Amino acid sequence: MLLLLLPLFFLIKNKNIIAYPTFSIEKGAKHYSWPHLGFVFFLLAVVCFVFAGAKPYRKKTTQRELQQKFRIVFLLDHSESMKIVDLLAGQKPDQCLMLPKSRQAIAQQTIRQFMTDIPNADYGLIVFGSEAYDLCPETAYSSVLLDRLNQLSKLKMPDGTAITKALQLAFKHLSDHTKKNQPHFILLSDGVDHSDENPLMLPEWQQFSGAFQLDAIGIGGENAWHKWEHDGEIRWSKVAEVLDDRQLQLLAKKGGGGYYLAPNAASLEKMMQQLADQHRMNLVSYKQIKFVSYQLDFLIAGLLFLFASIILYHFKPITNG
Repeated sequence: MLLLLLPLFFLIKNKNIIAYPTFSIEKGAKHYSWPHLGFVFFLLAVVCFVFAGAKPYRKKTTQRELQQKFRIVFLLDHSESMKIVDLLAGQKPDQCLMLPKSRQAIAQQTIRQFMTDIPNADYGLIVFGSEAYDLCPETAYSSVLLDRLNQLSKLKMPDGTAITKALQLAFKHLSDHTKKNQPHFILLSDGVDHSDENPLMLPEWQQFSGAFQLDAIGIGGENAWHKWEHDGEIRWSKVAEVLDDRQLQLLAKKGGGGYYLAPNAASLEKMMQQLADQHRMNLVSYKQIKFVSYQLDFLIAGLLFLFASIILYHFKPITNG
Protein backbone atom coordinates (compact mmCIF):
# COMPACT_ATOMS: atom_id res chain seq x y z
CA MET A 1 0.00 0.00 0.00
CA LEU A 2 2.99 2.31 0.37
CA LEU A 3 3.21 2.43 -3.45
CA LEU A 4 0.12 4.63 -3.41
CA LEU A 5 2.13 7.35 -1.66
CA LEU A 6 4.90 7.48 -4.33
CA PRO A 7 2.95 9.68 -6.82
CA LEU A 8 2.11 12.13 -4.05
CA PHE A 9 5.77 12.24 -3.00
CA PHE A 10 6.79 12.87 -6.61
CA LEU A 11 4.30 15.72 -6.90
CA ILE A 12 5.49 17.42 -3.70
CA LYS A 13 9.17 17.20 -4.77
CA ASN A 14 8.37 18.80 -8.16
CA LYS A 15 5.70 21.31 -7.17
CA ASN A 16 7.61 24.22 -8.81
CA ILE A 17 7.57 22.62 -12.25
CA ILE A 18 4.53 23.65 -14.27
CA ALA A 19 4.37 21.48 -17.38
CA TYR A 20 1.76 19.39 -19.20
CA PRO A 21 2.18 16.72 -21.83
CA THR A 22 0.47 18.81 -24.50
CA PHE A 23 1.38 22.35 -23.48
CA SER A 24 3.46 24.40 -21.02
CA ILE A 25 2.85 27.61 -19.09
CA GLU A 26 5.33 30.21 -18.02
CA LYS A 27 6.28 30.12 -14.42
CA GLY A 28 4.72 33.49 -13.62
CA ALA A 29 1.29 32.57 -14.94
CA LYS A 30 -1.64 32.25 -12.54
CA HIS A 31 -3.96 29.25 -12.97
CA TYR A 32 -6.46 27.13 -11.12
CA SER A 33 -5.15 23.55 -11.70
CA TRP A 34 -2.58 21.47 -9.87
CA PRO A 35 0.59 20.61 -11.88
CA HIS A 36 0.96 16.99 -12.93
CA LEU A 37 -2.43 16.01 -11.44
CA GLY A 38 -3.30 14.01 -14.54
CA PHE A 39 0.01 12.18 -14.36
CA VAL A 40 -0.55 11.46 -10.63
CA PHE A 41 -3.96 9.94 -11.35
CA PHE A 42 -2.40 7.86 -14.11
CA LEU A 43 0.18 6.47 -11.67
CA LEU A 44 -2.54 5.74 -9.14
CA ALA A 45 -4.47 3.85 -11.81
CA VAL A 46 -1.38 1.78 -12.61
CA VAL A 47 -0.86 0.97 -8.92
CA CYS A 48 -4.51 -0.08 -8.55
CA PHE A 49 -4.28 -2.34 -11.61
CA VAL A 50 -1.14 -3.94 -10.17
CA PHE A 51 -2.91 -4.66 -6.88
CA ALA A 52 -5.96 -5.99 -8.74
CA GLY A 53 -3.69 -8.38 -10.66
CA ALA A 54 -2.30 -9.65 -7.35
CA LYS A 55 -5.86 -10.71 -6.32
CA PRO A 56 -5.80 -9.41 -2.73
CA TYR A 57 -8.17 -10.93 -0.17
CA ARG A 58 -8.95 -11.01 3.53
CA LYS A 59 -9.79 -14.14 5.54
CA LYS A 60 -12.98 -13.79 7.62
CA THR A 61 -13.78 -16.39 10.29
CA THR A 62 -17.20 -16.63 11.94
CA GLN A 63 -18.49 -18.98 14.63
CA ARG A 64 -21.83 -20.56 13.84
CA GLU A 65 -24.16 -23.09 15.46
CA LEU A 66 -25.71 -25.98 13.61
CA GLN A 67 -29.42 -25.57 14.20
CA GLN A 68 -31.07 -28.58 15.77
CA LYS A 69 -34.83 -28.84 16.12
CA PHE A 70 -35.90 -29.73 19.66
CA ARG A 71 -39.20 -31.21 20.83
CA ILE A 72 -40.14 -30.03 24.31
CA VAL A 73 -43.40 -30.74 26.12
CA PHE A 74 -44.16 -29.13 29.49
CA LEU A 75 -46.31 -31.06 31.99
CA LEU A 76 -47.56 -28.36 34.34
CA ASP A 77 -49.35 -28.95 37.63
CA HIS A 78 -52.53 -26.86 37.88
CA SER A 79 -53.73 -28.05 41.29
CA GLU A 80 -54.89 -25.72 44.07
CA SER A 81 -51.61 -26.12 45.92
CA MET A 82 -49.83 -24.39 43.03
CA LYS A 83 -51.41 -21.15 44.29
CA ILE A 84 -49.16 -21.34 47.36
CA VAL A 85 -46.31 -18.84 47.68
CA ASP A 86 -42.79 -20.02 48.55
CA LEU A 87 -40.47 -17.56 50.27
CA LEU A 88 -36.87 -17.60 51.42
CA ALA A 89 -36.09 -19.13 54.79
CA GLY A 90 -37.21 -16.86 57.64
CA GLN A 91 -39.03 -14.44 55.30
CA LYS A 92 -42.66 -13.46 55.77
CA PRO A 93 -45.10 -12.23 53.09
CA ASP A 94 -45.60 -8.83 54.74
CA GLN A 95 -41.83 -8.26 54.56
CA CYS A 96 -41.85 -8.40 50.75
CA LEU A 97 -41.76 -5.09 48.90
CA MET A 98 -44.04 -6.54 46.22
CA LEU A 99 -46.84 -9.08 46.46
CA PRO A 100 -45.05 -12.45 46.09
CA LYS A 101 -46.03 -14.63 43.13
CA SER A 102 -47.54 -18.08 43.43
CA ARG A 103 -45.89 -21.31 42.33
CA GLN A 104 -48.14 -21.35 39.28
CA ALA A 105 -47.20 -17.80 38.25
CA ILE A 106 -43.47 -18.44 38.67
CA ALA A 107 -43.71 -21.71 36.73
CA GLN A 108 -45.42 -19.95 33.83
CA GLN A 109 -42.82 -17.18 33.94
CA THR A 110 -39.92 -19.64 33.75
CA ILE A 111 -41.57 -21.50 30.85
CA ARG A 112 -41.77 -18.25 28.91
CA GLN A 113 -38.10 -17.54 29.60
CA PHE A 114 -37.13 -21.08 28.60
CA MET A 115 -38.87 -20.66 25.25
CA THR A 116 -37.03 -17.38 24.71
CA ASP A 117 -33.67 -19.02 25.45
CA ILE A 118 -34.38 -22.01 23.14
CA PRO A 119 -36.38 -20.56 20.20
CA ASN A 120 -35.61 -23.39 17.76
CA ALA A 121 -38.05 -25.97 19.10
CA ASP A 122 -41.53 -27.45 18.79
CA TYR A 123 -43.29 -26.81 22.09
CA GLY A 124 -46.28 -28.52 23.69
CA LEU A 125 -48.17 -27.99 26.95
CA ILE A 126 -50.06 -30.49 29.11
CA VAL A 127 -51.78 -29.25 32.27
CA PHE A 128 -53.25 -31.41 34.98
CA GLY A 129 -55.36 -31.17 38.13
CA SER A 130 -57.79 -33.97 38.82
CA GLU A 131 -57.76 -34.49 35.04
CA ALA A 132 -55.14 -33.87 32.37
CA TYR A 133 -55.52 -31.83 29.19
CA ASP A 134 -53.29 -31.56 26.14
CA LEU A 135 -53.73 -27.81 26.17
CA CYS A 136 -51.32 -27.16 23.30
CA PRO A 137 -50.13 -29.94 20.97
CA GLU A 138 -46.57 -29.60 19.73
CA THR A 139 -46.19 -26.57 17.50
CA ALA A 140 -43.35 -24.58 15.95
CA TYR A 141 -45.30 -21.37 16.62
CA SER A 142 -44.38 -20.43 20.17
CA SER A 143 -46.98 -17.65 20.17
CA VAL A 144 -49.72 -20.32 20.20
CA LEU A 145 -48.40 -21.92 23.39
CA LEU A 146 -47.78 -18.52 25.01
CA ASP A 147 -51.38 -17.55 24.30
CA ARG A 148 -52.65 -20.77 25.91
CA LEU A 149 -50.34 -20.16 28.85
CA ASN A 150 -51.76 -16.67 29.35
CA GLN A 151 -55.29 -18.09 29.39
CA LEU A 152 -54.41 -20.79 31.92
CA SER A 153 -55.79 -18.83 34.88
CA LYS A 154 -59.28 -19.11 33.35
CA LEU A 155 -59.08 -22.91 33.24
CA LYS A 156 -61.13 -24.41 36.06
CA MET A 157 -60.84 -28.04 37.08
CA PRO A 158 -61.37 -30.06 40.29
CA ASP A 159 -58.38 -30.23 42.58
CA GLY A 160 -55.96 -33.12 42.21
CA THR A 161 -52.53 -34.14 40.91
CA ALA A 162 -53.19 -36.46 37.99
CA ILE A 163 -49.59 -37.07 37.00
CA THR A 164 -50.49 -40.50 35.61
CA LYS A 165 -53.04 -39.07 33.18
CA ALA A 166 -50.62 -36.32 32.18
CA LEU A 167 -47.95 -38.89 31.35
CA GLN A 168 -50.43 -40.90 29.27
CA LEU A 169 -51.07 -37.82 27.16
CA ALA A 170 -47.33 -37.20 26.91
CA PHE A 171 -46.69 -40.74 25.69
CA LYS A 172 -49.17 -40.15 22.85
CA HIS A 173 -46.69 -37.62 21.45
CA LEU A 174 -44.31 -40.55 20.93
CA SER A 175 -46.77 -42.16 18.55
CA ASP A 176 -46.28 -39.33 16.04
CA HIS A 177 -43.79 -40.98 13.68
CA THR A 178 -43.59 -37.87 11.45
CA LYS A 179 -41.33 -36.26 14.08
CA LYS A 180 -37.93 -37.94 14.17
CA ASN A 181 -36.30 -36.06 17.05
CA GLN A 182 -36.49 -37.44 20.56
CA PRO A 183 -39.00 -35.49 22.70
CA HIS A 184 -38.06 -33.98 26.02
CA PHE A 185 -40.71 -33.90 28.77
CA ILE A 186 -40.36 -31.38 31.62
CA LEU A 187 -42.64 -32.14 34.57
CA LEU A 188 -43.31 -29.30 37.03
CA SER A 189 -45.31 -30.31 40.10
CA ASP A 190 -45.58 -29.79 43.85
CA GLY A 191 -47.32 -33.01 44.74
CA VAL A 192 -47.88 -36.72 44.40
CA ASP A 193 -50.45 -38.60 42.36
CA HIS A 194 -52.68 -40.04 45.10
CA SER A 195 -55.07 -41.72 42.68
CA ASP A 196 -55.43 -45.47 42.33
CA GLU A 197 -53.17 -45.32 39.25
CA ASN A 198 -49.43 -45.44 39.76
CA PRO A 199 -47.53 -43.33 37.20
CA LEU A 200 -44.49 -45.55 37.62
CA MET A 201 -46.40 -48.65 36.50
CA LEU A 202 -47.66 -47.44 33.13
CA PRO A 203 -46.98 -49.95 30.30
CA GLU A 204 -45.74 -47.12 28.07
CA TRP A 205 -42.50 -46.98 30.06
CA GLN A 206 -41.53 -50.33 28.59
CA GLN A 207 -43.00 -49.63 25.16
CA PHE A 208 -41.14 -46.34 24.63
CA SER A 209 -38.02 -47.08 26.66
CA GLY A 210 -35.13 -44.88 25.51
CA ALA A 211 -37.32 -42.91 23.07
CA PHE A 212 -37.66 -39.83 25.27
CA GLN A 213 -36.25 -37.98 28.26
CA LEU A 214 -38.17 -36.87 31.32
CA ASP A 215 -36.90 -34.24 33.76
CA ALA A 216 -38.88 -33.45 36.89
CA ILE A 217 -38.88 -30.29 38.98
CA GLY A 218 -40.31 -30.44 42.48
CA ILE A 219 -41.75 -27.06 43.46
CA GLY A 220 -42.10 -26.16 47.14
CA GLY A 221 -40.07 -25.48 50.24
CA GLU A 222 -40.45 -25.38 54.00
CA ASN A 223 -41.38 -21.67 54.08
CA ALA A 224 -44.65 -21.89 52.15
CA TRP A 225 -47.63 -19.56 52.61
CA HIS A 226 -51.24 -19.72 51.52
CA LYS A 227 -52.96 -16.47 50.52
CA TRP A 228 -56.65 -15.86 51.24
CA GLU A 229 -58.98 -12.90 51.60
CA HIS A 230 -61.12 -11.88 54.54
CA ASP A 231 -63.39 -8.80 54.44
CA GLY A 232 -61.51 -7.53 51.41
CA GLU A 233 -58.12 -7.86 53.09
CA ILE A 234 -55.34 -10.25 52.08
CA ARG A 235 -54.45 -12.70 54.81
CA TRP A 236 -51.60 -15.21 54.97
CA SER A 237 -51.35 -18.55 56.71
CA LYS A 238 -48.29 -20.77 56.89
CA VAL A 239 -48.50 -24.15 55.18
CA ALA A 240 -47.47 -27.03 57.40
CA GLU A 241 -47.30 -29.66 54.65
CA VAL A 242 -43.93 -30.08 52.96
CA LEU A 243 -43.18 -31.41 49.50
CA ASP A 244 -43.13 -35.18 49.12
CA ASP A 245 -40.85 -35.51 46.11
CA ARG A 246 -40.03 -39.22 46.23
CA GLN A 247 -42.40 -40.00 43.35
CA LEU A 248 -40.99 -37.16 41.24
CA GLN A 249 -37.44 -38.40 41.81
CA LEU A 250 -38.38 -41.93 40.71
CA LEU A 251 -40.16 -40.60 37.62
CA ALA A 252 -37.10 -38.58 36.57
CA LYS A 253 -34.83 -41.59 37.10
CA LYS A 254 -37.15 -43.86 35.12
CA GLY A 255 -37.33 -41.26 32.33
CA GLY A 256 -33.56 -41.01 31.98
CA GLY A 257 -33.51 -37.39 33.12
CA GLY A 258 -32.72 -35.46 36.26
CA TYR A 259 -34.64 -34.30 39.29
CA TYR A 260 -34.42 -30.69 40.46
CA LEU A 261 -35.74 -29.29 43.73
CA ALA A 262 -37.01 -25.70 43.65
CA PRO A 263 -37.91 -24.56 47.19
CA ASN A 264 -38.60 -20.97 46.10
CA ALA A 265 -39.05 -18.74 43.06
CA ALA A 266 -35.35 -17.93 42.60
CA SER A 267 -34.34 -21.59 42.64
CA LEU A 268 -37.09 -22.50 40.15
CA GLU A 269 -35.75 -19.91 37.72
CA LYS A 270 -32.25 -21.32 38.25
CA MET A 271 -33.36 -24.93 37.62
CA MET A 272 -35.12 -24.02 34.37
CA GLN A 273 -32.06 -22.06 33.27
CA GLN A 274 -29.91 -25.15 33.85
CA LEU A 275 -32.20 -27.19 31.61
CA ALA A 276 -32.01 -24.52 28.91
CA ASP A 277 -28.20 -24.52 29.16
CA GLN A 278 -28.15 -28.30 28.70
CA HIS A 279 -30.03 -27.90 25.44
CA ARG A 280 -27.53 -25.30 24.25
CA MET A 281 -24.72 -27.78 24.89
CA ASN A 282 -26.36 -30.12 22.39
CA LEU A 283 -25.99 -27.55 19.64
CA VAL A 284 -23.06 -28.35 17.34
CA SER A 285 -20.85 -25.32 16.75
CA TYR A 286 -18.47 -24.93 13.84
CA LYS A 287 -16.21 -22.32 12.27
CA GLN A 288 -17.01 -20.88 8.88
CA ILE A 289 -14.07 -19.39 6.95
CA LYS A 290 -14.83 -16.95 4.17
CA PHE A 291 -12.37 -15.19 1.87
CA VAL A 292 -13.31 -11.61 1.00
CA SER A 293 -11.70 -10.46 -2.29
CA TYR A 294 -10.65 -6.88 -2.93
CA GLN A 295 -9.73 -7.40 -6.60
CA LEU A 296 -12.88 -5.76 -7.92
CA ASP A 297 -12.42 -2.79 -5.57
CA PHE A 298 -8.92 -2.07 -6.89
CA LEU A 299 -10.07 -2.61 -10.48
CA ILE A 300 -12.88 -0.08 -10.14
CA ALA A 301 -10.57 2.41 -8.41
CA GLY A 302 -8.00 1.99 -11.19
CA LEU A 303 -10.60 2.67 -13.90
CA LEU A 304 -11.78 5.79 -12.07
CA PHE A 305 -8.23 7.08 -11.71
CA LEU A 306 -7.53 6.32 -15.39
CA PHE A 307 -10.67 8.14 -16.50
CA ALA A 308 -9.72 11.14 -14.34
CA SER A 309 -6.18 11.22 -15.75
CA ILE A 310 -7.52 11.29 -19.34
CA ILE A 311 -9.82 14.20 -18.49
CA LEU A 312 -7.01 16.13 -16.82
CA TYR A 313 -4.62 15.33 -19.68
CA HIS A 314 -6.81 17.30 -22.07
CA PHE A 315 -7.77 19.98 -19.56
CA LYS A 316 -6.32 23.45 -20.29
CA PRO A 317 -5.93 25.57 -17.17
CA ILE A 318 -7.51 29.00 -17.00
CA THR A 319 -4.88 31.73 -16.85
CA ASN A 320 -4.97 35.44 -15.97
CA GLY A 321 -2.79 37.84 -17.86
